[in-house]
Amino acid sequence: MAETTKTKLGFDGVDGGLGLGYMHRLNNFVLGAAFDANWSNASGKASACGVDSVGNKISMHYKARLKNSLQLYAKLGYVIRETVMPFIGLGWDNSQWERSLNVVNEDIGYRAYQKKTQRLNTGLWKFGFDVLAAKNVIVGFEYTGTLGKNKNHTVPIANNVGSVNTSFKPQYNKFALTTKFIF
Repeated sequence: MAETTKTKLGFDGVDGGLGLGYMHRLNNFVLGAAFDANWSNASGKASACGVDSVGNKISMHYKARLKNSLQLYAKLGYVIRETVMPFIGLGWDNSQWERSLNVVNEDIGYRAYQKKTQRLNTGLWKFGFDVLAAKNVIVGFEYTGTLGKNKNHTVPIANNVGSVNTSFKPQYNKFALTTKFIF
């Protein structure tokens, strides 16, 4: 269908949250588990214009927005000189995504719109480093990525003309500056 497409590949927005974790030190190795709750307004969009099978001009606009995520993961780190700890993490992410699809046929005047909000499960991985800034304060930098399976999104078109199918892959990657308090 598409003659021209435009996609905003990156997500724009702000993401922040709170986390709880437990770390146990074995010599210089550190093992632990953590739970993070994030709130976000990050979104991305795509659009396409083209001609359908009978020559009608069609435009399609798709938008995805991450609303929040719950993350549970295991963490492995190594303490260097009692001040720096590089780490890796592996776990599970459950995120709430809001997706919308708007299809317009300018020649015959039909329009289809659907908005869908759903929680999706994906795998989670992260790596980064923490630096001891004060006795009970750690600052750090981390990269978190999620990777899930494609989810189909079908919108029926009015007057039983047919439907439009799109695919969505719930993947979100972020760089974050962190502040942690230890007890």
